[in-house]
Amino acid sequence: EVCSERGLTLEQFFGNAKFTYLAAARQEACYRIAKETNMSLPAIGRTIKKDHSTVMHAINRYCEINGVQHPRRKHATGSRGVALQRQPVPEMA
Repeated sequence: EVCSERGLTLEQFFGNAKFTYLAAARQEACYRIAKETNMSLPAIGRTIKKDHSTVMHAINRYCEINGVQHPRRKHATGSRGVALQRQPVPEMA
């Protein structure tokens, strides 16, 4: 579905090219699969022919870029389960 929406071939999607538009499509696909199914990260990785750590990064990146909540976390937390808080930026003197 992501491929047809973005005008990509399956060869492009499953290939190893790292163009931004391809990476964005893969990130969206990982996010949508994680949100719409109960598949594990390794299972999603097998589906899109990528490693589970690539899937994890893709989902995190998609959420960061699009400002959406992670589909598998109830609260915005870091990788160690610690709640994320924005740190104030120190003022320049």
